[in-house]
Amino acid sequence: MKKYLLYILSFWGLVSLYSCGDMESPVVHFQKNHSTKTMSKYSLDLNSFEREHLVLQETYDMKGAIVSKKIYDDEEKITQLINYDYSTEFRLDTLFELSDEDKLIPVKVTAISYNFETGKIASSITSNINGDTLEKRTYEYDYNGNLLSSYFENCKTGASTKINYQSNYNSNGQLISQDEFINDELVGNKEYAYSNGDVNSVTVTDTKVAGGTSIIQYTTNNSGMVLNEIHYDKDYKVIEAFEYIYTFY
Repeated sequence: MKKYLLYILSFWGLVSLYSCGDMESPVVHFQKNHSTKTMSKYSLDLNSFEREHLVLQETYDMKGAIVSKKIYDDEEKITQLINYDYSTEFRLDTLFELSDEDKLIPVKVTAISYNFETGKIASSITSNINGDTLEKRTYEYDYNGNLLSSYFENCKTGASTKINYQSNYNSNGQLISQDEFINDELVGNKEYAYSNGDVNSVTVTDTKVAGGTSIIQYTTNNSGMVLNEIHYDKDYKVIEAFEYIYTFY
């Protein structure tokens, strides 16, 4: 049961990173059948909860490796595209963005290395299309696959930030809270609440010390594949809702 939670948590990271076109969360990939061909995320109308439009779509090869990711605007026009290349010792992610001329042009390339013992992302280097290094990131994990620390370096300004994480688990091994620290100062906290103790439904409350709280509820099927995602404001009023649809080989 614990693994389902980790898949859900990875989607929390994925959602926040998709919007800026960066690589996926370095935690754990969401669970998918090895025959998954595509994963499509749709926004839902808040009155009828019917599908409104496509938000993003991921495509996988027959080995289960992601090969492309497309991000869409409200009119289902592609605004960002990420292609994944596995032909070198690194995974190379090329980000394309929509230009003023209405064309998708390459803007960034990220080289990702993995910890082969854990299968998780160990480090990444992002460069612009001219080869200038923009940023570097490294990650460390605990025994459950959640972050112990993450290090970010802005290669243009020389600024760097290290975030340390303290995760707390219940007797069943489920993550119930995670604190974030910068220079030993608490900067954020995430709380995880399970519906009737069922990991198929978890609500994540993310609070930043500097201000701001986000509340997201995820539901999955029994295989750990995310089916729905609902965003609430601090008063638990629904502000966004999404549905995930899968196709298979």
